[in-house]
Amino acid sequence: MAEVRIISFAGRNVVWPPYVVVKQGETVTFIAVNTEATVFLPKPELFELAETAGPGVGEAKIMGRAVLKVKDKPVSVKVRSKPHRSHPNAGIGQAGAGRLESFPIPGIYPYAVYCENGNDFAEGNTSPIMIIEPPD
Repeated sequence: MAEVRIISFAGRNVVWPPYVVVKQGETVTFIAVNTEATVFLPKPELFELAETAGPGVGEAKIMGRAVLKVKDKPVSVKVRSKPHRSHPNAGIGQAGAGRLESFPIPGIYPYAVYCENGNDFAEGNTSPIMIIEPPD
C-alpha cells in the first residue's frame, strides 16, 4: 500500500513523496499533516474508495469527479484493475447509460492537492504525480 503525506509546515505545503507508484488493484492512502486538504484525482473512473473507507474516514467522494477531503483521518482509494460500468454522463459523445469503459490504465497521472493552511496548492518538486502500473 502506497502512502502520500500532505504536509503543511513553515508556510509551505508539500506532497511527499512528490510521485507515487501504484499498481492496478492496489491502494493509495492520503494523510494530511497540520492541514485540511482536498485531493483532486485525474480520471475518476480509475479509482474507487477502499473497503476500509467508512464513516469518520475523511469526507471522500468518488462520483462524477474524484475529489477527496482529507482531515484528521487518512483516506484510501483503490486503483481499479478492470473496467467498470460508467456513469451515464461520463465522457464526451458517449451514449448509453451503464456502458463498459475501456481505458488504458497504466500511465502517468498528475493530480492536485489544495491545502486549507496557507490557502494554496501543495507541490512536490513540481505538481504531484501518480504513476499507475499494470498488476504483476
